[in-house]
Amino acid sequence: MKKIIGIFLVIMIVTLVTANIQSETQKLKLEVRLSKEVYLISEPIWLDITLTNISEDTVRTIGLCIPCGGTKLMLLNEKGDTLPYRGIQADMARGPGYVMQPGEQKYECDNLIAYYGERVDFFRLELKPGKYSLRAAYYGSKSGIINSEEIDFEIRKPSGIEMEALELLKKGYRAQITNEPNMAKDCFEEIVTRFPKSVYSEIAHKELASSDSLKMEMLIKFPDTGYSKSIIGSLLRGKDPSQQKKFLLELTKNYPKTRTSKNAELLSRLLKFEDEQKQ
Repeated sequence: MKKIIGIFLVIMIVTLVTANIQSETQKLKLEVRLSKEVYLISEPIWLDITLTNISEDTVRTIGLCIPCGGTKLMLLNEKGDTLPYRGIQADMARGPGYVMQPGEQKYECDNLIAYYGERVDFFRLELKPGKYSLRAAYYGSKSGIINSEEIDFEIRKPSGIEMEALELLKKGYRAQITNEPNMAKDCFEEIVTRFPKSVYSEIAHKELASSDSLKMEMLIKFPDTGYSKSIIGSLLRGKDPSQQKKFLLELTKNYPKTRTSKNAELLSRLLKFEDEQKQ
C-alpha cells in the first residue's frame, strides 16, 4: 500500500512540474511561415517569424535576430542531414530586454539563403535542388526555449525563360565582383524589361534601386518583398519625426497584409519606443 501511495505521489509531482513548465513555455508562441512551397535556385526564400505573447501576463523578451542568436533555425535536407549555418554572426548586448504585452507580437523576416547553402561567391549562398524541412527555436525568454512547428519546401532548377533570367542575374553578380558596374546594371535591367514576371525580377529591381524614387517604385511593384525593411529604413533617412510617422502610416494603410505593412508597423513601434526613452 505504501509503495502504491509513493508511486502515486511521484506521478503527482511529475505532473505538477510538467504542468508548471508547460504553463511557462506556453506564454509565448513561435510561428514560421514561407510564401510558397517551391522555389527556384537563388530565388529569395522569405521566412516570416512571428513571436506572440499568448498569455494574460507580460513577458520580457529580446529580439528575434537570427545572427544574434535570439532565434536559431534547424534546416534539414531530404537525407536528414542538418545544414550548417553560414550566415554572419553578431554579438548583441542583452540588456533588460523588451516587455511584451498580452497578445503583442514580434515580427522578423529573413532571407533563408542569406544563412544556409553552398557559397557561390563572397557575398552569396545557394541551396541545391531538393526537399528541405525547417523549424525554429526562440532562446530570448526566461520562459524557456520556444519551438515552432516544422515546415517543408523544395528547391528546383529553373528552365526556359527562368534559366535565362538566372544566367543574367549571375552575370550581373560577376560584373559587380569584377567592378564592372555598367555591365551589372545592363544585366539587371535586361531581367526587368525582358522577364518582368520572373522570380528573379524582384532581386533585379533591388539591385537597381539606387535612388529614393526607384526604392519607392520597388515597394509599389513588390509590396510583399522581404527587402522592404531595409528599403523603408533607407527612405526614412532625412525625414523629421512627423514625416517619418506619416510615411509609415501611409505604407501600413496602402499595403495591408504585406511585408511592407508589417515592417512599417514594426518601425513605427521602434520609433515610438525611442521617443519614450528620450523623454
